[in-house]
Amino acid sequence: MTVKAMTMTLATVNVAAILLQSVLVQSVFIQPASANPGKAQAARAAAVQAAVAAVPVLKADVTATREILTLGDLVANLPAAIAGQPVFRAPALGETGTIQASRIFEAARAQGVEAIADGGAAQVVVTRAARRFGMADIEAAIRRAVEERHGVDARALSISLDNGAPSFAVEPELRGELQTHDIIYDARSRRFSATLTLPGSAALRLKPVRIAGQMVETVEVVVPLRTINRGDILQAADIMIERRPREVAAPDIVVETTAAIGKAARRNLSLIHI
Repeated sequence: MTVKAMTMTLATVNVAAILLQSVLVQSVFIQPASANPGKAQAARAAAVQAAVAAVPVLKADVTATREILTLGDLVANLPAAIAGQPVFRAPALGETGTIQASRIFEAARAQGVEAIADGGAAQVVVTRAARRFGMADIEAAIRRAVEERHGVDARALSISLDNGAPSFAVEPELRGELQTHDIIYDARSRRFSATLTLPGSAALRLKPVRIAGQMVETVEVVVPLRTINRGDILQAADIMIERRPREVAAPDIVVETTAAIGKAARRNLSLIHI
């Protein structure tokens, strides 16, 4: 701990001690005698708790919902007028960062707050709240777009992105579906490109997410759920239906479970097409 931090901690302890001493002196010597000692003791305990609660306390972890952090976001028990003072910029949406306690103390002193209980913490961890999107959201948006604008039945198509699925975040309060803007689709090659949008998102408006890729035709095939030895009789619990790219499917592939159940495996099978 630095000399500055030690000084701040000692100052905090002194402030708390003075507040507690003041409450105890008032409760013992100033208050009139009570006919109910238990009630008086409870009142003194409540007064002590109130005094401790009045001491400004540095928060250890903060979840930010706005771009700008106020002093009250970082320090508890501040008067409303001081708590609302903007002091630092929050991390980007979905990101986490730290703010050194010394910088927070300096910002507090500028507002007339001289002592803050820090509990020995050297920094405050700040996480910016966000709503994240991934591959599943992107696939759903592309499917809707090609079906609605190009009349393509996308249920039999899988999506492959050129550079993998980007992970991005938007404002946490937004609840709409991810959408595409300016989608271009070539029916012959099944290539597409589009810009991802979300109504009301300033983040995507300022930093658009552009994607490109290809839609691959798939077929339903029967696949084993466990290793099956040659000669084993297949049961319903041994197999499942899964979509696979058509170009990698064998010509004699089994596409219906009824064609496999009750039949003997002609070769060893291990998580491959039957």
